[in-house]
Amino acid sequence: MSEMKTGDHGEEDGRRFAVTGPDRGADSSVAATGRAIRVTVWGENVHERNEPEVAERYPTGMHGAVAEGIEELLGERAVVRTATLDADAEHGLSEEVLRETDVLTWWGHAAHDQVSDEVVERVHRHVLDGMGLIVLHSGHWSKIFTKLMGTTCTLRWRSEHDRELVWTVDPTHPIAQGVPHPMVIDEDEMYGEFFDVPAPDELVFLSTFTGGEVFRSGMTYKRGHGKIFYFRPGDQDYPTYFHAGVRRVIANAVEWAVTLRPPPRDAGAPAPQHRGLLPGLRLHRRPRPVRAGGFVIGAGSTGNADAVKVVQVGAGAMGGSWISMVAQSPDVELVGLVDLDLDAARNRLAEHGHPDVAVGTDAVALARETGARAVLDITVPGAHHPVTTAALFAGLPVLGEKPCAATLAQSLSLVAAAEVTGELFMVSQSRRWNPQLWAYRDLLRGLGAVGLLQTDFYKAPHFGGFRDEMAHPLLVDMAIHQFDMARFLLGTEPVSVSCETWNPSWSWYAGDASATAVFEFTGGARYVFNGSWCAPGAETSWNGSWRGGAEKGSALWDGDHEPTVDVADEGAAVPETGARLPHDGIAGALAVFVDALRSGTTPQSEVHENVLSLAMVEAAVESAASGARVALDDVLTRAWEQAVAEERRDDVREALRGWTSVRGALTR
Repeated sequence: MSEMKTGDHGEEDGRRFAVTGPDRGADSSVAATGRAIRVTVWGENVHERNEPEVAERYPTGMHGAVAEGIEELLGERAVVRTATLDADAEHGLSEEVLRETDVLTWWGHAAHDQVSDEVVERVHRHVLDGMGLIVLHSGHWSKIFTKLMGTTCTLRWRSEHDRELVWTVDPTHPIAQGVPHPMVIDEDEMYGEFFDVPAPDELVFLSTFTGGEVFRSGMTYKRGHGKIFYFRPGDQDYPTYFHAGVRRVIANAVEWAVTLRPPPRDAGAPAPQHRGLLPGLRLHRRPRPVRAGGFVIGAGSTGNADAVKVVQVGAGAMGGSWISMVAQSPDVELVGLVDLDLDAARNRLAEHGHPDVAVGTDAVALARETGARAVLDITVPGAHHPVTTAALFAGLPVLGEKPCAATLAQSLSLVAAAEVTGELFMVSQSRRWNPQLWAYRDLLRGLGAVGLLQTDFYKAPHFGGFRDEMAHPLLVDMAIHQFDMARFLLGTEPVSVSCETWNPSWSWYAGDASATAVFEFTGGARYVFNGSWCAPGAETSWNGSWRGGAEKGSALWDGDHEPTVDVADEGAAVPETGARLPHDGIAGALAVFVDALRSGTTPQSEVHENVLSLAMVEAAVESAASGARVALDDVLTRAWEQAVAEERRDDVREALRGWTSVRGALTR
């Protein structure tokens, strides 16, 4: 088995392993994705080159044995390539290779420090953007794993031919299927606790050894959009990667770790073609979110003849902004406006120069009359759940204004409705598409692990109306923007929050208009929100003023101008920003929505991904009310129980009941 050289698809210097074997049926990766899983198996290949006994034990290298195990068990469901430390200057992990990799496996031991920081940053970016990562054995000390974990990843160890029993903790987990319980490994190196890693999202396996030691030997994590699995067995001094059970675990993990991504496309290749929005078109349930660099936002814009016909629901002030924006888009044609007040709908259309657009009081009926293929839900939050549910079950994809719904429970119902129908529901979290925000993310992530991210938000708007009467106007009506931006910037997810709110004596709001919230995120980073909606003078941007502190320096953004970075070490490389987004605000959200319909991918702010931003709001409100730290998973669980109790559709209720964990359902 030979190494695949970067960018080499030939047979002479390296080869793909087009594997063969039994088909697992319609639920296999081939059936789900339309192609085989693209796996890159990476190994140092240092022990094999320098130690004859290791070379004899692993004649094709440890990476070769791992690749052969995947080949043996996944058959035609996988296409495998290998790469090693000395494959080339980029360790066989060029941008092209990673762009064409669905899952990367990683084994390292003797040469962690020889892996270039540039390659680590590249792998890190791809994991956050959706590439699966399986870290094996001593890869726990690799640069990429410690960067993703944000901890030392140290442990206790002993290499004395220990007998290992690998116990299945979660027998329902996909990675545990077909694995003996316990799995017996006659000889292997011992790893023992304490293992300094963050608490895993899921504990799948637990190992015990002859000395009485216990070790968390199979754990899953989510970082950004990427799934990570750490698996303990596999020292170079033992033939562990020929063990049938070990091979089964790795093969299962490869299938589990796939998060579908748009297929790679050469820079000069044509944009994805319009799929026609055919009746019955269903998007993949949880494909990899769209990303700049791997997906051309705005692709497929071929003029009005190719425009997607939409019906908009909501003719209020925000509805007027959407009508104006839709009129400027070559991707979309507004063919209907829905509102309970038909005169208000007609007047709004006349204001914007579209008096001939049809009006009605029922979105589904008007869509059928006009031939619309999607719905824009620009109603008040309280109407989001019924409007979006009706559209999804009528076979109409939906782009809705934030928040997803009036409550977290209703939002979870919409997640389940999207799963049952297979239709796309994307939330217009419009600030996600600010080009300066994306540039700030690039600078911040280029500084290494982030320890603290902070937003200062100070405005003094006199809205009048319902906001003045809200109990928590700042948190509920505004902070979801900054909370969602923080998730985007960190690429990790919230774990808990401590929040305090209050209302200054001069406030014109009935409820608390000021707040401080401290969120803990997976990996250990903290996000701090300081804000007030009754802070006249020296007001910040509506985006807020941002500061991020990381291991190599700090990144700043005032919310309105280009972000800046301050690198701590003189002479150190300054992070660079990626390609600029061509859109901003709700126009960007609409362009991404249309591209998702045309390409069959799932965009950022799809309902599964978006709900955690609203969960941050509800958790902060609960913490402020109780005066205690609140776990996000507790808030999610209570909202799920409420959603099940209140759900009126049997199919949606059963989908909700089928979730083994709320966070797992949202992030898988």
